[in-house]
Amino acid sequence: MIPVLVLLVALLGSAIFAGAETGYYATPALRLRMLARTSRRAAWLERISRSPTAWLCTLLVGNNLANDAAVHAAIAICQRIPGIDPHLIATVVLTPVVFLVGEVGPKQMLLARPLERSVALAPALVLSRVLLWPLVAPVAALLRRLRLESDTPLGRHEIATVLMDGHGAPGGARAAQAARRALDSRGRGLEPFLRTELPVVAEDASLEEARRLLAASPDALGLLAQRDGGFSLLRGERLAIAGSGRRPADLAEEMPQLEPDLDLSQALERLRAAQSSVALVGRPGDWRGICDLEFILGRLLASEAPRSRPQ
Repeated sequence: MIPVLVLLVALLGSAIFAGAETGYYATPALRLRMLARTSRRAAWLERISRSPTAWLCTLLVGNNLANDAAVHAAIAICQRIPGIDPHLIATVVLTPVVFLVGEVGPKQMLLARPLERSVALAPALVLSRVLLWPLVAPVAALLRRLRLESDTPLGRHEIATVLMDGHGAPGGARAAQAARRALDSRGRGLEPFLRTELPVVAEDASLEEARRLLAASPDALGLLAQRDGGFSLLRGERLAIAGSGRRPADLAEEMPQLEPDLDLSQALERLRAAQSSVALVGRPGDWRGICDLEFILGRLLASEAPRSRPQ
């Protein structure tokens, strides 16, 4: 009876850890932070997943422990059946069960509704985070010591790498082809790649006004107008977690400035040196727009998408 109970609990644990990993990657951080303001479970989930390295270590360690426990429980069950090799039978029977029940099934469930279902799992995930902390903390500390956890403020700095060498992007070879084509073109300047539709927040606007304006932006980015005629960057994720006494001006980020006649390859080099993925393009009194690497990648992928044929 006990091995059967252990097997069921282990399969449930494997499903939770595997599904939570997919939910973590599929859940927009901004939506989770906004929900955390009104939901206790969402606040728990946002807190325990704040460090990506420690959180992913927790999920991976927990999943491995659950799978190992399932194997030992299955072997203990099979040992009660005479005339068979318990290790062989347990492996043959358990492998497809773990694959379907502990991997594919929960991943698909979380992928369908990542935020809602991840929040529903929050109590179990918090308990796992606490219980596995002695195992996870040394690993996470080692990764930080080896500088394998990014501590840069970019958030979207990997987009520059995609554009520079064409690897690791959604779209694979199509992204690489589009990136190389754009980088090889000379004399076009930055005008074809600029964003001009970001909402502009007045310098004296309240936090709630800024949140409402940025909510209309697909990626929750906006600009804060400055008295000297320039602009700084506002990120919705920072506004979402800011206290009620903060002002948008306190949360805005200064952006590097680029000349509009720079080629895209030159702009990327400048952004990489400045450790930024967004820049203000133009000159005082003649600002042309925003150079946003994620936006540029989306434009390049869209330009390479196959056109649908008329039916």
